[in-house]
Formats: sequence, structure tokens, C-alpha cells
Amino acid sequence: MRQLAAHFKTSPDQLSAAQLRDYLLFLKNDKQFAASTLRLAYSGIKFFYTRTVPRDWRILKSLRIPKPKTLPDVLSIAEVRRLIEATHRPPGGALSQDGSQWLASRSDFFLPVRALSVLFRAKFRDALKTAGLYHQVDPQVWRQDWVVHSRPAGDGRASLKYLAPYVFRVAISDRRIVSFDDQTVTFSYRKSGSNRWRQMTLSAMEFIRRFLQHVLPSGFQKVRHYGFLSANSRLSIEAVRRLVTLANGQLLVLLSQPQQTPICLPRVRCSRCGGLLRLSSVALPHRPCRFDTS
Repeated sequence: MRQLAAHFKTSPDQLSAAQLRDYLLFLKNDKQFAASTLRLAYSGIKFFYTRTVPRDWRILKSLRIPKPKTLPDVLSIAEVRRLIEATHRPPGGALSQDGSQWLASRSDFFLPVRALSVLFRAKFRDALKTAGLYHQVDPQVWRQDWVVHSRPAGDGRASLKYLAPYVFRVAISDRRIVSFDDQTVTFSYRKSGSNRWRQMTLSAMEFIRRFLQHVLPSGFQKVRHYGFLSANSRLSIEAVRRLVTLANGQLLVLLSQPQQTPICLPRVRCSRCGGLLRLSSVALPHRPCRFDTS
């Protein structure tokens, strides 16, 4: 809603349905938002104009953003299990400098501990400076090598199960809001590990506070790709898949399709001057008129 107000330079409650339609077209055509990002923006706008400032606009009822049929950035537990079982092990590693070979890492490797110790020391120093406690630490501490210990703590399934619902969804959907008035909001929820739905009533300010905890600050995004997964990578993801397949000792089969010769239609020329003829219009024969003379 902050971006909507900044776009028109006015309060959102002063906008019309036509302006809202123009803004959604601006996000889709000019900003080229992905379908998932556009759906998040529309969900927040719809919540505002149906709950906070009710508007009986047709666009809030008829607009449907199609869900793209692509592979999600965060997979479900069953999808992760199927991928791991299909490849026998997750493809940890990196590409060589020339991009022609996949360099697989050890099965128990996650991050370089030496580089991680330098990074952790720098971030800890910056945090102390922000808190005003940097002068209380002996300067010799920052000249020594820090020891950072890293060890596996599970396979990440619990983290995936918790984070996956938040990737392409808002904090709470409209159907979970049971009722509301000028002071309170009642919504349904389900505890972790339980299938029974419960109801909770909060004050309007507390509900807004909890909702805003799920809104990312400006400049942040939920999913960010790095390395060969980045859109700026000079190597396509298909080429990376082929290199990983070869590095794991699996058979890679490439199927080629025969090149089809394009069909060239004969060019019609004038029988008198020999120039090329160009189709300008098509004249259909008129239906003959019949009169009843009986």
C-alpha cells in the first residue's frame, strides 16, 4: 500500500477503481512483475479495500491472477525427498573457472570454516560498534584468528516445512478472518502439530503488529538466487544439470532432432512485366439473387 500511495502521490482511500486497474497494469507491463510477486501485491491491495476501507469494486471480485506452472523456489518435503532419491545425493559443489566441469564437494561439507571465521568476526565487530560497546573490547581480540565450529544439525526438513508456506503467500488469507469490528479482529489458526482449528481474538493494533512482522523491509526479497542459479549466470541451468550428471558417473543421453528444411512458396509474378505480385485484398464472389416468380 505504501508503493501504491507513492505511485499516485495520494492516500489509497482517495483512489478510484480505474486508478487501481491502471496500477496493476503498471506492475505487470512496465515493472514486469512475476505472477507470484503480482499476486502478493494484489492480495495486500484486496485486503485493504475489502477489510480496512471497504469498496464494492468489480475488479476486486473478478480479477484472477493465473498461477505459473513452474518449479517452486522452495520445494515441499515430499518433493525434496524424491529429488534426493533420484540423484542418490544432493549435488553440492561449484563450477570450474572456465565453466566446463562440475567440482563436487565432500558429502559432509557445507561452508569453508576459515572464511566463515573471518566473516563472523567482522560482523560481530560491526554489531558492537552499532551498539556502542566496541570501545570496551581489547583491540588485540580483533587481531587474533577466531574459531568458528560448524557441524550438521539435521537435514533441514523442519526448516523447509516452516518456510515453504511463506514464500508465495501472505501472512494470513481472507478466509481465515472470521469477524472484525472497530476494536478487535477474530481469526482462525491451527497449532503446529495439530489438525484442529482454533479461534483467537486480538485488538486491531496487535493484529496489525503481528501481520507486519511477516512483511519484508524495503529492498529485501523472499527468495534470492546466487551463483549458477542467478539470472545473470553465463551458464544455463541445463548446462549445469548436464555437468552434475557427468560428475556423478551417470549416463547422459542427448537426442538430436533432424533439421527441417523450410518450405519456400513460389513467388507469383506478373505475366506482362515480370514484377512480383503482392496480395492487397481478397474479393469474394457475390451470392446470386433469386426472385420468386411463381
